[in-house]
Amino acid sequence: MHLLTVRQAAALLHCHPYSIYAAIYEGRLSALKLKGNVRIPADEVERALSSQEKIETTLSVRKVARILTCSQSTILRLIHARKLKAKRTGGRFLITPEDLENYVLSLPNV
Repeated sequence: MHLLTVRQAAALLHCHPYSIYAAIYEGRLSALKLKGNVRIPADEVERALSSQEKIETTLSVRKVARILTCSQSTILRLIHARKLKAKRTGGRFLITPEDLENYVLSLPNV
């Protein structure tokens, strides 16, 4: 079984790595955790490509909270404090994977 990193899978599916994490959390992609690293079977990526499954380009507050393993209210606080960029569409906030990555990279290394 050939395993791919999240970045490799994102490159093949033409999306952002955080969109891959969201698809894993939602159960649309299966993945394995090996020594603390997430790996996606190559056949799983091929299945997603062949079924033309759309990997999202924006993430909801709920998905971002799952990715960062925190509460939704924490994400809303970050948005209101303008630490995390988000677009308001209807009554919801949508976060692009690039904005999420910028926020994560701005965090101090602990």
